[in-house]
Amino acid sequence: MTSANFITAREQFMAHHWRRYPSMTMLEHREDCIFGRVLRRDHTRLVLSTDSGVDLTTVTWMPVTLLHPNAQEMTPPVGEVIAIGDWVAFDQSRNRMALLAPNLLRPSQNDTELSGRAVNWAAFLKRVRDFFWSQQFIEVSTPTLAPSPGTEPFLDPLSVRYEFGSDVQMRYLITSPEFHLKKVLAAGVPKVFEIAKCFRNKEGGQHHRIEFHMLEWYRAFSDLSLIADDVERLIQVFSPEVKLARVSVRELFLRYADFDLTPGTTREELEAHCKRVGIHTDHTDDFNDLFHRVWLEQIEGPLETHAQGNPVLVQDYPPALSALARIGQSGFAERFEVYWRGLELCNAFHELNDPRENRMRFERDLAEKRRLGKESVPLDEELLKAFESGMPPSGGIALGLERLYMAVHDITDIGQVAAFSAMV
Repeated sequence: MTSANFITAREQFMAHHWRRYPSMTMLEHREDCIFGRVLRRDHTRLVLSTDSGVDLTTVTWMPVTLLHPNAQEMTPPVGEVIAIGDWVAFDQSRNRMALLAPNLLRPSQNDTELSGRAVNWAAFLKRVRDFFWSQQFIEVSTPTLAPSPGTEPFLDPLSVRYEFGSDVQMRYLITSPEFHLKKVLAAGVPKVFEIAKCFRNKEGGQHHRIEFHMLEWYRAFSDLSLIADDVERLIQVFSPEVKLARVSVRELFLRYADFDLTPGTTREELEAHCKRVGIHTDHTDDFNDLFHRVWLEQIEGPLETHAQGNPVLVQDYPPALSALARIGQSGFAERFEVYWRGLELCNAFHELNDPRENRMRFERDLAEKRRLGKESVPLDEELLKAFESGMPPSGGIALGLERLYMAVHDITDIGQVAAFSAMV
């Protein structure tokens, strides 16, 4: 059958025989029917994506009767009128078929790719949730809009103008659910996790999106050892053969930069090292700037092969990069990050729970924001009150779920992960 004849037969069928957009009531015993979208067709068979979205079902359509209003009328064979992309249903006998919704556009893979990503991403999230529920964590749902998005100097939040009557306030889309989860810890729930939608302005590219999924979990009465074990077991849910290699920042600097990084290393010592090996410096650079220059130029590349394909847990950071982590007896900040297949997956802290120290670090972050010319944000006074009420010593971690999915499936572009991530 030529393309022109197919188009003519299909148009005639649609005009004279098809019951326009039939309801499901026309199908008896719907629980025994097969529903799906036509992915491929030949002279005798249709290949459908079934109602699970990714499973494929092959149905032989000869002989098959198309359902239509007047059962006495003859209709063309199915193969002459059904097109790729049509939504169809076969009854329990598989010898009658209904055209539920025709594809009126040219055949495209976009819908198939979209549905496949949606289903695969949902299955991925379910396995993550199942893992934490199996470990007796409590799943928490925290606000997406908050009075404070966090004070981290290098993150740019998205703001929302809140209006109710004469009350006008500024709210922020969270950059992380951290603050609210710590409030839950202080309230007495010892093991919590959340998969939260987070937002960070001015981020894009193959590894970043403005909107993304953050997985955070916290263990009260714990340090980082149990959190590191959690990370390894979570990755093994998807890649059972993986082992987590563990190395300190100091070891990496010694091995790959030939520089002995100690808790007392100064900005000037880092600057001298950069000049010695030809890394660009500027008089406005602080310790953080110089550290990350060395990291990018001398550490990040070798890190790819350091653990022979396994994820690498990098621990014990300089105190200047402590963020909201404790400073340990070694003098280094008790935090770690995990890298795998060119991606930074997560950032974990032995959490600071001293209210006075937390306030001091928040204020330090705000000062750094001002130095960088970034918008200032309010402190979360409710969080500081939670610290004052007493938050137990805890380990906590933030993990980017799209990045974990990318690493597990060896995907290089975040736009290939969730259903709509390419569009954000």
